[in-house]
Amino acid sequence: MRTSIKINLIRLSDTNLITKADYIVTCMTGNPHYPTPLPSLTDVQTALNKFTADVVAASGKDKILIAEKNKSRKDLLSVLRSLGLYVMGTTPDDEAALNSSGFPMSKTPEPGYLTHPEDIKVRNGNISGQLVCRVKPVKYAGLYSHEITSTAPGSTAQWTSTRSSKSSYTHLNLQPGTKYWFRVGAIRADEIAYSQIASVHAQ
Repeated sequence: MRTSIKINLIRLSDTNLITKADYIVTCMTGNPHYPTPLPSLTDVQTALNKFTADVVAASGKDKILIAEKNKSRKDLLSVLRSLGLYVMGTTPDDEAALNSSGFPMSKTPEPGYLTHPEDIKVRNGNISGQLVCRVKPVKYAGLYSHEITSTAPGSTAQWTSTRSSKSSYTHLNLQPGTKYWFRVGAIRADEIAYSQIASVHAQ
């Protein structure tokens, strides 16, 4: 899993953006991991100073001053994004170095482990020859393999499989009075994890 930083700081409030930008400049100044920042820290500081002054000026709610503040905010976000790209390009996958830049770290997603579908249930449908099979949705599953056989499970059982994006499926055109067995496989890429087997007679 690749280590990264957040370079899009658009969600920060004006006050928090000023605080974060100032912290980044402080962390980057003299940082041995990043000897030649691009854009320069002088350019970042200039954009920060302009935005800070415009925030104060716009506090009176003057529309023209607010527009000027919004422009300088956009300019500051732009130079910070460029600086962030420089940081990631200079020390890719070096978590300690990236963290030292002052940019917030991106959260590393937890690895997705596919689990076996649970709580398999089968019931008769609204008309004869229908059976509805359902399991609890499985996290990280992209597809489900809904499988049915009229032969007792074992080495000779022939399972008929239907794939669906849903964890429930209605099997049609079944023979009333016949016993059927069901299982559901949760699928992700080339992985599949099966539920327990359930059985019921079709009506």
